[in-house]
Amino acid sequence: MAAGLVDEHRLASPVHTALGLQALPRDEIAGRLHQHAVDACHAAGVALDTIGAIGIGIPGIIRNGIVEDSPNLAQLKGARI
Repeated sequence: MAAGLVDEHRLASPVHTALGLQALPRDEIAGRLHQHAVDACHAAGVALDTIGAIGIGIPGIIRNGIVEDSPNLAQLKGARI
């Protein structure tokens, strides 16, 4: 997982990365996603509540907001994203 703040099509913060997500329960993955967003905002000096959107990419098959298959993060199968 990698997270960074993008503003006007440019990277506005350092990229934060995390390894070992395969061993985490789905709720902890969501918590890590949130923490990386917070860290990216702090690094750029931006308040989280001023962010207009957050994009997340997940490998696998996602239909109608449900993870049908995620070969790299099997614990996300069935999760509503």
